[in-house]
Amino acid sequence: MKNISIIFAIIIALTATIGYWKIAHSPALDESGGYVVKNGKVFYEEVMQVQWDDHSLHTRINDIEVIGADAKTFMPVAFGKGSVPEIDADPQILANFSKLWGKDKNNIFFMGGKMMPSASTTPAIDTTTFKPLSNFFARDRNRLYLIIDNLSYKELPDLDPNSFQIVGGSYVKDANAVYYFTMNDPAYGLEKLKGVDPRTFHIVGECSSAEVWHWNYVADAKTVLAVNKIVSGADASTFHLVGITDKNPDGIGSTGSYYVDKNRVYRDCGESIPDVSPEQCKSTNLKACEGTKNISVLQSGKVDEHLTIDNNLRNVNFCGKDYQVQTVLIDGVDIIQRIAELSQQTNITSASSTDAIKTFSKNICGTVALNPQKNISLGEISIYAPNLTYEMMNDYNKTYGLYSSIFEISVTPFTNTIDTVSAFDGARTYLTSLK
Repeated sequence: MKNISIIFAIIIALTATIGYWKIAHSPALDESGGYVVKNGKVFYEEVMQVQWDDHSLHTRINDIEVIGADAKTFMPVAFGKGSVPEIDADPQILANFSKLWGKDKNNIFFMGGKMMPSASTTPAIDTTTFKPLSNFFARDRNRLYLIIDNLSYKELPDLDPNSFQIVGGSYVKDANAVYYFTMNDPAYGLEKLKGVDPRTFHIVGECSSAEVWHWNYVADAKTVLAVNKIVSGADASTFHLVGITDKNPDGIGSTGSYYVDKNRVYRDCGESIPDVSPEQCKSTNLKACEGTKNISVLQSGKVDEHLTIDNNLRNVNFCGKDYQVQTVLIDGVDIIQRIAELSQQTNITSASSTDAIKTFSKNICGTVALNPQKNISLGEISIYAPNLTYEMMNDYNKTYGLYSSIFEISVTPFTNTIDTVSAFDGARTYLTSLK
């Protein structure tokens, strides 16, 4: 007989966090057997995938007796549509969730376990009118309940069951208020979002994520919140998504975001970026949203161990025309002069990328030609603040960037390189060495 090792049990992870649980996997219809009555007893069918010695997968169904269930009055409880938007959108998920709940004349059951009140003062659920609303909420004729750890429940006396609505994510509301749902100990329950209007409350969009956890911007007609905190000064009427960023492209899924309103740019969940305008932050060039410091507003002098600024204007020839610009030195190299040389293809060496420089020259000359001013450093060429990235164990690598509406270059002293950076996907193309 083949030795059998259990690979995994198909159990729906009914958990939430300070964000919300986004359904990443739901069992196929034959993976969750639901309830069956056999020989005067109630069983919950747990479906498992097992692997034999030859590595082939096979399905095993385990009948788990539902202790305390009355077989004569037992019946499954359907999970009705209209409660959770994420579940309503997928008929298969809806069908599977309907297999989780059951009841008899006295008790409610979830995945084969009997639900118990969380305290002696918690009123018993009326089984005749019981209706599951989600993994975490249920109601009967008169009351609304919060499901705790899939094993117990407590009453939510402050919420109106007749107007209660699951908005999505971790947000619910009734006619009177909006609530944020959290499972953080010891505050397992609902946090009332004070001052938020339930009539106009809505989810704006995702601000950040990590694996299956997702966090949102939400708003009413006047106020924007990041998760459950008010974003001070945000204009709800113009607040909108610009783009989602991949914060860990080579590893576990982790995303951030850029949003703007008429006044500001916001990174991830509520961080205002003071040195970039909403007009600069565009979906076609998310690099421009990162926060820039125009070299004209930095004081002359040494900024850090690599960067020195001199705001006294001098002439530099770009594409056959003289322009007045500041001096930007990175490790002693006049970087704007270097850009000017690259634009005229006068600094092509054997170590340079000839095709990349030709493309760069065309782009920068096109940009300069569109600028009617003689001083191209005022808004046309800007330097953004150094970006710290972890490099080679305990050494930190500072990367500096200069950009305009068309081109962007990246200067990395640690690797002694000057690269162009794609405005669309952030891909780097080597131009030449810094020194």
